[in-house]
Amino acid sequence: MNCVYLLILISNLMFGIDKGNDKIDEIIAHHKKAIGYNALAEIESLVLVGEREICVSQYDTCFTDYYKEVRKRPELFYYESETLGHKVYEGYDGKNNWSNIGGDFEYNSDYFNINRFKANLDGLVYMYNKSWIRDSKLIEGEEKVLELDIYTEHNQQIYVRLNPKTYLIISILFENYPGYRAYTSEYIFSKYKKVKKVKVPFKEEFISKGELFSVIEYHKILINQEFENEMFKKAAHVN
Repeated sequence: MNCVYLLILISNLMFGIDKGNDKIDEIIAHHKKAIGYNALAEIESLVLVGEREICVSQYDTCFTDYYKEVRKRPELFYYESETLGHKVYEGYDGKNNWSNIGGDFEYNSDYFNINRFKANLDGLVYMYNKSWIRDSKLIEGEEKVLELDIYTEHNQQIYVRLNPKTYLIISILFENYPGYRAYTSEYIFSKYKKVKKVKVPFKEEFISKGELFSVIEYHKILINQEFENEMFKKAAHVN
């Protein structure tokens, strides 16, 4: 759901580059403090409630849906959405994945795991620990941004931009074909709020090939709420 979760999924494509840059060390130290890095391991359950706007460029139209996600360790998952009066329920109860829209969707542990959500928060630290960050620079402009240069073994260039005052991530840009800016995927994060010691972006935008594809705005994010395992079963939501 959150697009924003790709950082851990691309980890198998990365290769190591020697660390030893004191400036980068300092940036990551500030970033870890800013997001509440030490509290991330304490996340046992998660609720995401919000609205998602999806734009279809070929039809020059956008539509908005309501959705809710609930995750509980290790991999319990529940999702609901409503678009133009059409309701969708999906989930995984620890044994079975289910859906109300004809057939069960394919199970993927990366999709259900809370770590997929955390990738938006600790993905940069993960890449730093793997020594994939090559360089950093301060970009002057109407608003200054701190840009980190990351490179993959498949020649994929990644740029992560941070606010130089707060050290929170502003955007992540994946350049799938170096030098061809038209073939990029960019995630933009804003409206950070603190939830249980963790700084979380309440707004996420996804831009594909230079065009806005989706905007997710959370109304509510809850961490470590109590849930009975029954709520993740199909019988609790689908007659």
